[in-house]
Amino acid sequence: MNRRTLLLLLGAAAVGLLYAGDQIYRAGYEQPMDRLNNRLDGLVTREKKIKTTALEARRDQKRLDVYAALSLPYQPEQARAAYQQWLLALVDRHQMTQASVDPVQPRTIEVRNRTRRGSRAVATRYPFQLRARTNLTRLTAFLEEFSQAGHLHKITAMTLNPSGSDLDVSLSIEALSIDACERESSLSTQTWNRASDPEAQWGVIARRNLFARGFSQALTQTRLSGITYGADGEAEAWFQVGATQATRQVRAGEQLDIELFLVDVIDILPDRAFVRIDDQAGWLPVGSSLGDLIANPAPNP
Repeated sequence: MNRRTLLLLLGAAAVGLLYAGDQIYRAGYEQPMDRLNNRLDGLVTREKKIKTTALEARRDQKRLDVYAALSLPYQPEQARAAYQQWLLALVDRHQMTQASVDPVQPRTIEVRNRTRRGSRAVATRYPFQLRARTNLTRLTAFLEEFSQAGHLHKITAMTLNPSGSDLDVSLSIEALSIDACERESSLSTQTWNRASDPEAQWGVIARRNLFARGFSQALTQTRLSGITYGADGEAEAWFQVGATQATRQVRAGEQLDIELFLVDVIDILPDRAFVRIDDQAGWLPVGSSLGDLIANPAPNP
């Protein structure tokens, strides 16, 4: 064996030793370390998911506590009867006539069970049908108080039919009872504070005539017939209203209610009155009708 062959053999042996050492290093250190790092990454990802799930669970629990505080009672018959009585009392407070509140068949809300197969009931929907006769002012006041009440409820449909100077109202209402609620028979006493100035939010609806088309005759039949002064020195505007020309007396700051219109009498002078109809205002001279003001509004000095 010559020197060259010996060197080649030694080089090949060295390469083999290096390769074997590399394989031993990879199998004994790098691969276990990679597996360990992958497992650690998996544990970190799992920990993040658990923390996220825990945060979501705490958030959902807080939300559920809020809903439970606003929910109808968990006892079905008590929940339906208590809310029906509350609606009737609300209608009575706002002087809505010919009123009826009829409950509809309740519907159960179910969700998929996370721990077992199938689903489980979590809440119950209680639909109601409310019918009444009222005017726009009382209806908006009713809706304002309905929105402020601390119940899980909503109006799903509303129908308004003009009938003379009133409205025939039909409301579809749905209230919710959550099984997590701890009250058996009593309704929630909480309230919302959605508006800092309810009159500014809801009053404009009552003053705006939603059914003006086809009812302008009510304006043309309402005429300012004269202005007098009472014993206390306060001015009074005399209006002749409707086909019968019934007389009504209104002072400054008061309202004249006619055929789905609310007329605000803002100021009174000896020969005219400053009035507002919906979003239009102007001076109404003695002898003129509200229809004249709408057709030819006088400038406000």
